[in-house]
Amino acid sequence: MNKCLDAVILAAGFGSRLRPMTLEKPKTLIEVGGIPMLEYILNSLAKNGVQNVFIVVGYQKDKIIQFCKDNFSNLHFRFIENPIYFETNNMYSLYLAKDYLINDFYLMNADLVFDNEVITRLSKTDKTSIAVKKDVYLEESMKVKVNEGKIANISKSISSKEAYGVSIDVYKIIKKDIPIIKSELDEIIDVDKNLHQWTEVMLDNLFTKRAIDAIPCDVSYLKWFEIDSYEDLLNAETLFNENLCLLKRKKIFFVDGDGTLILGDKIINGANDFLNVLKQKNKLTFLCTNNSSKTKHSHLKKFNSLNLNIDNVLDSLDCSLDYLKSKKIMNVGLLSTKEVKEYVLERGFKVDLKNPQVALLTYDNSLTYKKLISFINLVRKGIPYYATHADILCPTQNGQIPDIGCFIDMIKSSTGIYPEKVFGKPSIDLIKSTLDKLSLKESDAVVIGDRLYTDIAMCKDNQLTSVLVLSGETNRSMYEGSNIKADIILDSVKDLIKYF
Repeated sequence: MNKCLDAVILAAGFGSRLRPMTLEKPKTLIEVGGIPMLEYILNSLAKNGVQNVFIVVGYQKDKIIQFCKDNFSNLHFRFIENPIYFETNNMYSLYLAKDYLINDFYLMNADLVFDNEVITRLSKTDKTSIAVKKDVYLEESMKVKVNEGKIANISKSISSKEAYGVSIDVYKIIKKDIPIIKSELDEIIDVDKNLHQWTEVMLDNLFTKRAIDAIPCDVSYLKWFEIDSYEDLLNAETLFNENLCLLKRKKIFFVDGDGTLILGDKIINGANDFLNVLKQKNKLTFLCTNNSSKTKHSHLKKFNSLNLNIDNVLDSLDCSLDYLKSKKIMNVGLLSTKEVKEYVLERGFKVDLKNPQVALLTYDNSLTYKKLISFINLVRKGIPYYATHADILCPTQNGQIPDIGCFIDMIKSSTGIYPEKVFGKPSIDLIKSTLDKLSLKESDAVVIGDRLYTDIAMCKDNQLTSVLVLSGETNRSMYEGSNIKADIILDSVKDLIKYF
């Protein structure tokens, strides 16, 4: 048996169903669990002894080439350009690579993620082989029909009764069969002038004519996903994310409110079920919110009125007041709602808009121009200026509305001054005292939220586990363009339930 040392990756397409992400990068560089699809593929090939990799490129080819050069100096690359990628399909890309098909080689599209063991199993076969999920039937996938141990057909139209399983679109072609494949490619492309077919059409022709003796390679228990859409991407990220299995071991959960559990006065689907599961599993749960337009008592009241199972609240307002009290600062120039002002007074502070020790900005959703100017005058006078948090937008069921970050920008535009200290997320101070009181470690805790620059950024450079939900401010395209990465990405908290 000859050892396979070559691979062909078809990576010319532009991935229209993953726009707008693919407006900025080629599809194969979209990340699954923080790792580009192409990196999964190349790592698998390298670990299985592949030395020569031929990549057919087209859309944003320079980014693919640079990625390979920057990250895989241990592999020998040859890049073959498909200049008409926008009007051809992947069979034409393989046709362009045919002059390089000399040794046994692995063949695959570039929009896959799969376990390294897939290539390992294929390497042990001595015939042309297709990696197949045996006894699996997926409507949109290529199905494989097998007669007497050999592949008779590969097509999407094979019925469930006839299907042996589904192809995962990873193939091994042995040297003996390469001339037959080249001849078939020439017939379809050069003679028939058909540039719009899948590679599987060419293979199906050969299997039907019994021109090649190919066999299925069962990879039933190995992980694999083909990624064409946003739904596929989320499913793949879930499948390949080992952090999900660790959630049941965690002891404390800090869960964001707006955009994670609720949107305005509407409960996000599955939020109550998720909170109930945490309680049933004896997990400590804290609502962890930056929203300083209300007090923690009002937050609890609101969540209780929606029948959401919340007992504990950590908020940026109390975090700010605790800090001021620790510094013996009790005279505060305040921009806030009436409710928050009364709460600050109840906590023993004096509210003074003439000669305060500090100016404290909260999220005032009753803001008037007069109140804003009074606060700006304090800042301009040189009064030390703090903010409870810095969220730019607040998600509601009717869309995003301005949050305190917009106020900060207005004050900066008027005075040139930014807050000396900003409390709340992403500062870990919001939860650190709670962890200390409960004698828990960062590694015991999970932070769940919908914002990258607050909820997820809180978990940077520490042992907290971050879960980004796409039910609020952040969408998958925004995440792809950000340098802030989560440990886990899911549509909503509902999707976490099954991991407990």
